[in-house]
Amino acid sequence: GNVTVYELAECLQVDVHTIYNWIQKRELPYNILRANTRTFLGIDVAAFWKWAQQNKELINFSKVSLNTLIPEPDWVKEQRKYDYFNRPKYENKKWTEEEDARLWYMFYQEGRTQQEIGQLIGRSAHGIQRRLHRLRKKKLPQ
Repeated sequence: GNVTVYELAECLQVDVHTIYNWIQKRELPYNILRANTRTFLGIDVAAFWKWAQQNKELINFSKVSLNTLIPEPDWVKEQRKYDYFNRPKYENKKWTEEEDARLWYMFYQEGRTQQEIGQLIGRSAHGIQRRLHRLRKKKLPQ
């Protein structure tokens, strides 16, 4: 059947806003569910798995517990194993001041790309991009 956006976020161990973002920008299929006086966004589990197979890079399947969303397709087991061994080492870890300084130096002094820096320090290129954006806002106030 259906799960709510909040239930899906909990199962995938992501923020609920990530699910809303997928609905708006990545065309995650949803239904509007009504219960008494409230409405919810519902995600059909079968439709979710079909969508997830096309958008594997968005989800860290190693964080998704076995059979959390059933029926779980056969490809998820392999993807879970792949994600466990191939995700950046420090994904979702807090940044330290030393890492911020190193990132700033590598990008602006050494001229390295975000991809290179990500590989060197075990973070995703997207994580490097987001952190640089936040550091710029902090160092260069509007």
